[in-house]
Amino acid sequence: MISHLFSRYMIEKITTQPHPTVRKQRCINQLQKRQSCQQCEQLCPHQAIDISSSIIIKTDPCQNCGICAIHCPTGAIIPSLEVVQNQYQFLDHQEEVVMSCGLDEEQIGLKVECLAALPWEFFVYASLKQQVKIITSKCETCSNEMLKKQVSQTLNQVNQFLGEAGFNEKIQVLNEGVELEEPTYSRRDLFKFWTQESKRFVGEVMPLTKDTNQNARIYRQMLINQLKQTEANVFEKLEFAWYGITVTDACYGCGVCESICPQKAISISKDESGQRVFKHHYLKCTHCGLCQTVCLDQAINFDLVHEFTIEGYKEQAISSHECLLCHDPIPSSEGEICIICQRQQE
Repeated sequence: MISHLFSRYMIEKITTQPHPTVRKQRCINQLQKRQSCQQCEQLCPHQAIDISSSIIIKTDPCQNCGICAIHCPTGAIIPSLEVVQNQYQFLDHQEEVVMSCGLDEEQIGLKVECLAALPWEFFVYASLKQQVKIITSKCETCSNEMLKKQVSQTLNQVNQFLGEAGFNEKIQVLNEGVELEEPTYSRRDLFKFWTQESKRFVGEVMPLTKDTNQNARIYRQMLINQLKQTEANVFEKLEFAWYGITVTDACYGCGVCESICPQKAISISKDESGQRVFKHHYLKCTHCGLCQTVCLDQAINFDLVHEFTIEGYKEQAISSHECLLCHDPIPSSEGEICIICQRQQE
């Protein structure tokens, strides 16, 4: 009885915390006007988001499922820290993790309103610690086609990151429920959970606090922390694949992509020889596509990076010239003086 109450308490806490918060200045619609993004409004199953002027989350219909935060391309919506904490704490109480839709009343395990409420980083994180079973039976009869598509895309990204062999070894996707014994907990376990000691444990697990949680990509940071602790033999079996950026010969280092990137995942600088270098931090990148949108020369492509390093970036030399007057980078087609300086001389 006690173990059952504890299991239900863990599950319910995941969906009963304060609402996500918004950093409007990160919204892709605020950063540029060339392409309109309606992702959060369209995906919200409770019609709790209004983006007619700027992002507004209506607290009354919002159920704090976190779907908006998970799929916001630029991380403008930050998930409730309490929700994230309890998701990860739930993992630490299981030898085998079963994840399912909250509509599956008979299934025991980690339940969320929709599997789309969990990002690919969370699935990978869990798979590095224990076996994961994902129950998708409710997806087949779900009427929300957009959310079904997001679940499919998320699982594809997990497959891509772990590689086919790693995915098959670590994760099972099932279209029917599984029998799962309820975990047993002693009274001492329960006491620790409902006291300050449990709160301190949560604080040690999570990399951020309420005061410092200014980045919506807390799931990415948790995955990176886990990868740093992963034994070397695991890396030999798995082929991690991050999305990285490469630039074509059309790139001359104008810096527009660097200035607009909300995650600060792009930097352009000179090396010791004076050569301009395009650096992409693939561990920070959220693939929002803003860099491609604003690049007038269409010089940016997304490719897979099959590696993991603590630095987490790739460098690429850029062929460019400098304006003789202002020293800004210019394409070779402009000659020796940039267009702006030419106009000023006229």
